[in-house]
Amino acid sequence: MMTLRSLLPAEILESSGNLDVSISGIVFDSRKCSQGELFVAMPGANQNGETHIPDALKRGAVAVITEGPIKDWGVPVVRVPNARRALSHLAKMFFQHPSSRVVLIGITGTKGKTTTTYLLQSILGQKFGKTFRFGTVEYDLGSVIKPAKNTTPESLERTE
Repeated sequence: MMTLRSLLPAEILESSGNLDVSISGIVFDSRKCSQGELFVAMPGANQNGETHIPDALKRGAVAVITEGPIKDWGVPVVRVPNARRALSHLAKMFFQHPSSRVVLIGITGTKGKTTTTYLLQSILGQKFGKTFRFGTVEYDLGSVIKPAKNTTPESLERTE
């Protein structure tokens, strides 16, 4: 089990409470929160995650990361300048740098990205075996293909 302090990004604006609390997981959707987890309240297009802090706490969150002002929620609270960036860092730390164990290729540009990903996946699959693809149309996870919700999943989003 990891502590909140061991997961924190460098860019912290302020904090309150015991940062040595044990964290059993990280969530950014309060409905998926369970006992012992850290809730990251991210601003969204339609809703601000801060409005869901009470729900996350009821479900068992033991700490909160937010961009908003620190309130006394009865658990440690850390204010950061960018919650989405913090979530990426937290996930990387909690899961012990998972991208260091795979080869990642990013494709940018105006036209042809989807076609290029299909071609590269086929070529690399022939040469190296298992390949995965995340794109605008779908996520190909090797054994299952799922429609894409977003072009790029959130850093903590499980796609299996």
